Amino acid sequence: MSLGKLSMLKVSMLLALVALVSAGQSGPSPVPAPLGYMLTTNATFLCRGLTNYIPITITNYGQSSIGSMQDTMLSLQNTHGIYSTTLGVGTIPPNTTETFKMPVFVYANASLFIPAQISINYYYYVLYTDSETKNVSFTVHSCQQPISVNVSPKVLTDGITQNITVNITNSGPITLNALSISMAPPSPDAVLLNQQPVEVNSIAPQNSMLINERVFVSRNATASFPANLTVDYYNGTSLSQAYNDTQFLTTGIINITESGLTLSPSVPSPGGIFSISLVLTNTGTSPASAVTAAVVPVKGFVPYGGNSVFVGSIAADSQSPVTLTLTASRSVQNGIYQIPVQIDYLNSLRQNVSQEITVPVQMAAASINATTFIRSSSRLSTGGGLIALVMLIIIVILLILYYRERKRNARHVK
Repeated sequence: MSLGKLSMLKVSMLLALVALVSAGQSGPSPVPAPLGYMLTTNATFLCRGLTNYIPITITNYGQSSIGSMQDTMLSLQNTHGIYSTTLGVGTIPPNTTETFKMPVFVYANASLFIPAQISINYYYYVLYTDSETKNVSFTVHSCQQPISVNVSPKVLTDGITQNITVNITNSGPITLNALSISMAPPSPDAVLLNQQPVEVNSIAPQNSMLINERVFVSRNATASFPANLTVDYYNGTSLSQAYNDTQFLTTGIINITESGLTLSPSVPSPGGIFSISLVLTNTGTSPASAVTAAVVPVKGFVPYGGNSVFVGSIAADSQSPVTLTLTASRSVQNGIYQIPVQIDYLNSLRQNVSQEITVPVQMAAASINATTFIRSSSRLSTGGGLIALVMLIIIVILLILYYRERKRNARHVK
């Protein structure tokens, strides 16, 4: 056998021996040991009916550059009133400690004591996975939120854009930071025109923040609809969240206009009675009920008979005639007078609504009463005749005296 062939044989035998030894020691390719790590949480109690953020700390004791905990996932099992949740925390480098906030919603009817399990799953050395479950327990309390939310107004009108104000008050003892406010009314009832969410840097204790929102309400919106408002904030130790469900009411559009004005007589006279007839039209989208019309008293004009006229209901795009009767004072002069008429009705929420319209009335000049004129003339005629008679008698007496004096003087001359 040649020297070259012998060398090749030795190499082959050596490789086979190495493979045999390796196979004898571990069989299939060995799986590297999991990374050393620690999972802890210092949370001991949760708030009922709220989203709680549980701090979970993970320490990776891996030393090498490839000893990262990759695609790490945390999960909390759904048990005893806790809503199950999963949180992806990504990669945890070797020899580092990181803390994550796991959001957990606790039902309002959760029990006073909740045992739970926090599970961790991750990849290491690229190909291998590991998992662990840690048993934890919490006590449940009814916690008072440090945030109160008030939205106004709560009654909106269909078919138009309106302003609403969100008043957020910090009633707690510490400053709340990094607030994020989001409102979500249901579509197609309403649409928020402002960009969401609205960010607020901080609210000091016992202080409020006003946020103005613009909302467009659909012309055919339902009579009531909710708007979910969420406030995320940092309370100094952890992230927290507050909810507010505001129920909005819509009144619909009621727009009463007048037309077809007529007067009877067409030109009323002072001291006379006249009627105003007109047509009320509802050009809105919602009916007006219990409609009444009444003349607002002004100088020189008073309602004749009842103060108001009951019209009834006026549906959307419908009309109803109205007639009002007035008495004009004798002191009213010639000219055009604006007579105010108040329209009262109930909207779809049974709220009292009033609006006023004005009716122009042309009054005639004051007329002269014929009987009064004749009597005055008669009195003037009677008085004038008496004076003339007296004057005539005086003249006759003066003439008689004049002729007597003249005769007397004539006898003295003879």
